[in-house]
Formats: sequence, structure tokens, C-alpha cells
Amino acid sequence: MELLISIDLPTLGYFLFIAAVSALTGFLIKLCDEISDTKLKLPAGLLLALFYGAIIAYMISYTSLSSLWLATVAAMIVTGKLDKLHIYALGSLVPALIFLPLNSFVLAYFIVFFVAAVIDELEINFLGGRRFVLDLAALGISLISGNWLYFVSIVSFDAAYVLAGYAANKERKLPNDSPRGSAPLVRHRPNPPRIAKSKNTKRA
Repeated sequence: MELLISIDLPTLGYFLFIAAVSALTGFLIKLCDEISDTKLKLPAGLLLALFYGAIIAYMISYTSLSSLWLATVAAMIVTGKLDKLHIYALGSLVPALIFLPLNSFVLAYFIVFFVAAVIDELEINFLGGRRFVLDLAALGISLISGNWLYFVSIVSFDAAYVLAGYAANKERKLPNDSPRGSAPLVRHRPNPPRIAKSKNTKRA
């Protein structure tokens, strides 16, 4: 009982809050990816982009994760990955960067995160093609600084992004698709055989 009481609940709650907000951001970004790539006509697409841009602005200005999130956005811009619908996210992000201060910004951390994010965005294939260089960088910075919000934030973001992509791919899969040319799931019923009509015979 004493162990439960000694747990810093406000700190735990803040960790969960950062994880939830980061996951929501990852989900919204992947959703905007799907809207852009599949050319879906979703009127809320613009609002979704503005919303996740505002969330990132909050993370940069009001949490200790400004180095991480600012580096991530900068890497997306430099590598040309911030296009199509994502450009609208700058509509809420840029004003925040102009008028709001950077919270707990560390230049050395920013450089490490930026390089790692660029490697991930360019999909440099020296770690098996997996995009987890930024996750490793966040783990290292968390160990050095003692601020585990870096690692919690980026892992939550990546998990939601990957799960949203998996769900979108599964949703797009047609029910009659079959691998390697096997028989489709839906089969047409064969036409019933025709019954030959007997010729009428005349009565004597």
C-alpha cells in the first residue's frame, strides 16, 4: 500500500498525456497521408492538417520536447516530405513558432534528432530498411538527459502511425483479392443445364 501511495501520480499522468497526444499526432498524420495518396475527397482533411499542426505547435512551445518535434518537422521540410495536404499544417504551426517561445530547446539535441529524422525520411537502408533511427536517438538522449518523455513521445507517435497505416491497408484490400492468382473468394454460380425439349408427336 505504501508503494502505491509513493508513486508520483502527476508525473505518471503527464507521461500518459504526452503519449496520448503523440499517438494522436501520428494517427492524424497517417490519415492525412492516406487522404493525399488516395486522393480521397474528405472535407475534414484541411481541418485535420491544421489540427495536428496545432498539436505539434503545442508540443514545441509548452512541453520539454521542442528539440525533438522541431527537428522532426525540419527534417520533413528539408527532405521534401511535407507536401500536399501536410502543407496546410504549417498554417497553424508557423504562427506558433513566430509568436510563442521555444520551451526547453537544446541545440545539441536538435542536431541529433534532425540527423536521425533525415535518415528515417530518406529511408536509408542500412538498418534493414526500418525507420527507427529517430527512436534510437530519442532513447540515447533520454538516457543522457534523464528526460524519458523524448522516448515515450516518439515511440507513441510511431506506434499510432504504423497501426493507422496497417488499418488503412487492410481496409483498402478488396474481399475478392486472392494471393498469387488463386481462386477468388466470390464465385459465380454456373448456369443451370438446358433441358432439351422433346418433339411433339401426333396422335393417330
